Amino acid sequence: MTLEEFVNVLIESLSGKLGEGFCVMHKTVLKNNSVEYNGIVINDDKEKIAPVFYVEFFYREWRNGRPLEDIAGEIVSLFGEYKKNAENCIENVIDFKNLEQNVTVRLVNYEKNEKVLENALFDRVGEDLAVTYHYVSFCGDEMFSVRLNESICKMLNIPPETIKEKALENTMRIFPPDFKKLNSLIAEVMHKNGFSAESIFRGGSAFFEYTEKIPMYVLTNQRNLNGATSIIYKDILNRIAKVVGERYYILPSSINEVIIVPDNDMFKTDDLMDMVKSVNKECVASNEILSDRVYHYPEDWFEITAPV
Repeated sequence: MTLEEFVNVLIESLSGKLGEGFCVMHKTVLKNNSVEYNGIVINDDKEKIAPVFYVEFFYREWRNGRPLEDIAGEIVSLFGEYKKNAENCIENVIDFKNLEQNVTVRLVNYEKNEKVLENALFDRVGEDLAVTYHYVSFCGDEMFSVRLNESICKMLNIPPETIKEKALENTMRIFPPDFKKLNSLIAEVMHKNGFSAESIFRGGSAFFEYTEKIPMYVLTNQRNLNGATSIIYKDILNRIAKVVGERYYILPSSINEVIIVPDNDMFKTDDLMDMVKSVNKECVASNEILSDRVYHYPEDWFEITAPV
């Protein structure tokens, strides 16, 4: 069964389980880097917004032997949880009255997002990047986001310039930066997954010894979501320079974080760029790639703060 056939059969199964009063339909969703996902939308006539359940994950599970009936049951259960959790949030989610306090920016690759940017409010920054503008709202741990465009600005009678003036300040408030040594971050992640401190350092001693000799740092935000955007925060690069030294490389690990490597004449830019390209190709999801380019502070990053 092809993915398209799987979607059609799944929609039929969901429609039968949910019964009357619900509309189940297929929707292609354009995500970051112009990656298209197949989604199933379940719309309750009583609600103003509807959740999208992305199908690719479930299709892989079906191909690995999971019954389609079981998958449909899980989606119905997830839809029920969504309705329960969102019942008191929906009005706030779609309420743009506080738009100026909740508009934020995200850093994305310009060329990979040309299709997305055709219908988005954005600015070019750096050599190969762009910032897009988003309205965000939270319901518990869930974040709702709407990518802004000129049509929405006109509908709300808010000039794009007003939105842009507030966006970076809001982003710094809603997504505070988080900067730490790379080996500290790895140790934290491993600890959360049940590894003891002794086993962490015994098992990865060579790596930790290497990163102590050549310290690498991670810049993200405290929500670990679109954390690479932190590099355009006001004065953040100067503050990093006070920790790692006046000259350093910025490696775009993904849209969620960047790696900071002090420039101590041990690396060549071309070698670092080859490393980033390799990691992007083999390890980073296509919708999370930020750039294949390595930036160097302070020479070629000053202009990124200008548009926002």
